[in-house]
Amino acid sequence: MPNISFYSHPLLTELADYVDGLLEDASRRDVEDHLSACLECRIAIRDALPLIKIGTPLAPEHAAVLDSRLTEALGSDTPEPDAGQLWRLRWGDTTALAVLIKVGADDFTVAPASLDEWMADDYTVVVAPSWSPIGTGIAVWVGLESIVPPYVLDVCLGEVDVLDQIAAVRQAYRKGISVEEVIVVGPPIIEVVDERREYRDGLALEFASLSEAEWLDLPASPAQETLAAESLVNLLRPVDPRGLAEALGLDAPSTFALLGGERLLAPEEASIIGRMVGIDPAVVLAATPPVPPGLLRELNHPDHRRAIEARAAQTGHTDSEERRLALRELLPVAARRAGDEAAPLDWRRLVRDRFGR
Repeated sequence: MPNISFYSHPLLTELADYVDGLLEDASRRDVEDHLSACLECRIAIRDALPLIKIGTPLAPEHAAVLDSRLTEALGSDTPEPDAGQLWRLRWGDTTALAVLIKVGADDFTVAPASLDEWMADDYTVVVAPSWSPIGTGIAVWVGLESIVPPYVLDVCLGEVDVLDQIAAVRQAYRKGISVEEVIVVGPPIIEVVDERREYRDGLALEFASLSEAEWLDLPASPAQETLAAESLVNLLRPVDPRGLAEALGLDAPSTFALLGGERLLAPEEASIIGRMVGIDPAVVLAATPPVPPGLLRELNHPDHRRAIEARAAQTGHTDSEERRLALRELLPVAARRAGDEAAPLDWRRLVRDRFGR
């Protein structure tokens, strides 16, 4: 990143590397020269970097950088996701910001957001610091609208009153016309060589990754579902329970839950059972009882994300393994009570109790 001018700001990722001491000497000096004259980037280091870096521990000497608004957001109950909220999204190594546009039953329509507002193009709403819930300018990339699953939502950072502007810019984008002058957007990308084009492509790749995030391998297609000629209970009927427990490394309660069709199978377990009963593992997986939609939806809710991550840190599991373990433990309860109209399940309470909340 040589020769940074005072009119071409370093990206937040580069500022983050500077804060962490990861830049080479020449690049570090360029950033320091820029910071000495650029109040905006000094504010970004003070206020904006924690939005990106709070997912991983800050070095002790940089802990003071953590903005109080983020501390409050992380320490409070997660609100119900709703249109107009600004969220930090996180999955694996990908961290991003987005404004929720539409809340569906099992997914969310979002507009990617960026703190690098100087990278905005003519279909990107620019939110001034005075209208931002985090006190720094935000660019909302309407032209990169995406659909993401609920479990990538991490921290709600507040409300952004730009839904009407997003709707207007979306309509202009789809028609290929200019945005009304009353809405603040960036300048159009005209030149073939424009760093904003590369930046935009990078955002698109990030959100493509978030859109494809999965934490549970379940047969979902009609083709897979038709493989199940009979139930898992019938498939396991000739299997010796002790042999099944030994082959899968299960304790007695888990084994009997599996024999009773009350337990989710992992793909590797389906392969073992397939060899035991002499059938295709895909048939075994397809015969597994379906996960109740309400239970799956509740485990996906961002309100439980921190509890899952904390439990995973304690057990040494990955987040995905911890979700699967929680689902396996809750499925027997769901199976025993499914269809009981006199005692409908409160999935929120069931999951909260499991995590001791």
